[in-house]
Amino acid sequence: MTEAHATDRSVYVAMTSLAPDATEQELRAMLQAYGPVISYSRPTDPNTGRTGSAAYAEMAPRDAQAAVHALDGQERKGHILTMAVASQAAPDMEPADRRSQASQPRRTVLAPST
Repeated sequence: MTEAHATDRSVYVAMTSLAPDATEQELRAMLQAYGPVISYSRPTDPNTGRTGSAAYAEMAPRDAQAAVHALDGQERKGHILTMAVASQAAPDMEPADRRSQASQPRRTVLAPST
């Protein structure tokens, strides 16, 4: 494991498909097996106050790659984790901002029955 500091070049591990009851302590412990976690963020829904299914952790690049390689696709609390490394995280973005950047939902048009 490498030692990471906030002044070092770092990247973010984006974790999605998290169980609603997954705690910060559990997620940090899961990642710290691969290296120190510099910072952590798990956005909450402003309307409900509940945590979302995504979290972001800042780590040293090599540690982040190792964590993603080992944990992506693993099952935790009945949910299959989706992990990715990003140079920037979205934790400061409001949920509405992230939704506006997402693609529009699919619409299915059914032909009239005859």
